Amino acid sequence: MLISCMQESIMDLSLRNLSGEPVSLNKFMDGRKGMVIIFLAPDCPLSQYYTLPLKNLFGDYSELIAFIGIIPGKDSGMEEVLQYKSRYHIPFDLLYDEELKLTRKLKAAITPEVFLLNKNMEVIYSGAIDDAAVDLTVKRQVVSKHYLKDAVESMLNNKYVSVKKTKPVGCFIERRK
Repeated sequence: MLISCMQESIMDLSLRNLSGEPVSLNKFMDGRKGMVIIFLAPDCPLSQYYTLPLKNLFGDYSELIAFIGIIPGKDSGMEEVLQYKSRYHIPFDLLYDEELKLTRKLKAAITPEVFLLNKNMEVIYSGAIDDAAVDLTVKRQVVSKHYLKDAVESMLNNKYVSVKKTKPVGCFIERRK
């Protein structure tokens, strides 16, 4: 079962880029077949750890799939996010979701947490990037399940996405009023 994000509401949400300018997600589709939305927090150890696997996925699929990093809330300052992007060589755009509008719409709760949307803006996979993280501080030596990569491959090959949801591991997104 696909979860629709209602194209108007998710694609037209106004987020802020690292230059402070308003931007909507539809800017990034540009003829691509889907979008990966990644919720990240610069101070979360797993958001730091997963920058390399995400960079590799971006390198493999960025011509066909848009990749967007989302910094939820107001806890991370501009300088901190810029340092995070630079230090970990993050190749995709990072956007602020200060009012948590996108976070709430997708029901994101953890960083890092990913959402794969097809061209109709339906969520076809959500959860963990892979099975490397056991908890915030323990990682497996060998990654055996590549959830996001498998979902992207299935989508691009017009195949059924067999694993639609997994439990992400990481830091909780705070929802302050």
